[in-house]
Amino acid sequence: MVVVAETTCRRKLGIFQSPYYVILFVSSAVGAAIGYNKVLGTPTLWMWAVSAQEFASIVYFCAYPWLPETPVYLLKMGKVEEALSTLRKLRVGGEETLELTILQKELEDRSQTGQLSFLKMMREKRLRLQFLVAVYAMNTQQFAGIQAILMYSDQILYLAGVKYQQVSFATIGLYLQVLLAFGLFIPLHRRLGSKKVLIIGLLITDCGYLVFVISHALHEQSPWTSYIALAAMLVVTLGLQLGPQLCMTSLPSELTTSDSRPTVAFYSGCVFWTLASFTSFVFPYSVEAWQALAYVPFAILSILITVISIFLIPETNNRTAAEIQASFLEKSQQCMSPVF
Repeated sequence: MVVVAETTCRRKLGIFQSPYYVILFVSSAVGAAIGYNKVLGTPTLWMWAVSAQEFASIVYFCAYPWLPETPVYLLKMGKVEEALSTLRKLRVGGEETLELTILQKELEDRSQTGQLSFLKMMREKRLRLQFLVAVYAMNTQQFAGIQAILMYSDQILYLAGVKYQQVSFATIGLYLQVLLAFGLFIPLHRRLGSKKVLIIGLLITDCGYLVFVISHALHEQSPWTSYIALAAMLVVTLGLQLGPQLCMTSLPSELTTSDSRPTVAFYSGCVFWTLASFTSFVFPYSVEAWQALAYVPFAILSILITVISIFLIPETNNRTAAEIQASFLEKSQQCMSPVF
């Protein structure tokens, strides 16, 4: 999140932050395919499937010496000429001088507050609100149940009535939907911005959850509703991929500045994996007790975070960092909650 945000220009953050999550889901589809019991999903071949991830680590290790330092980091170190040179390598169109000026202005504002640690951000209303909103924005996908879908989609689709032989293929289809989501994301993001794309994705997720829960409740009386359940889960996953997933780092990157972004990224990651661990350990018991209705809490949370996102997250589309921070200041002065 931090490296990409400090390497790309602000107005293109969504475009450059999102491909990572496309790769993530495509990789999950590949993993589901090679883990199939007729491919490498057997006790004797499983070690080859697990060791395949080493290839990506080796490629990164070999490429690391040639990765440039980010322009923001170089400016923090006082290396203005080197930062300008790096921007010229990374940009086309002759806007590197203007962008360097914008980055310098952000860092001048930073020098008035010093390094923004967690405690410093908690002491000031505007920064505290920025921190909480950015952490919340980065974790909307966890509140909406992405971890449960990624880890238990096979089991939950089977319980919803999908035939056992079709479950693995349905899961691969869930993951590969990210290609469709990415195709929709690019034009929508250019026109509407990260916040509106996030809300559109959440609305799609809300509708999918509603249909999924109803179709599961009816599938024992009407077996054909299992196909509706499968279609509904495809809709849920598409909504999560389009909104919360592809906006996971682009929106927090836009909401923060170069001084607050590392702190926000660190604590957002802590919250993300805490929620993921909680879901991973608790959800199997929920499924055992409620079967596919275990997704009902996520459906309720999805509706709640949709409403919260509309009112809480500032608009970022075609707005400068200064305008976004001014919006946080205004919201922090209006907010009546003692939390803020």
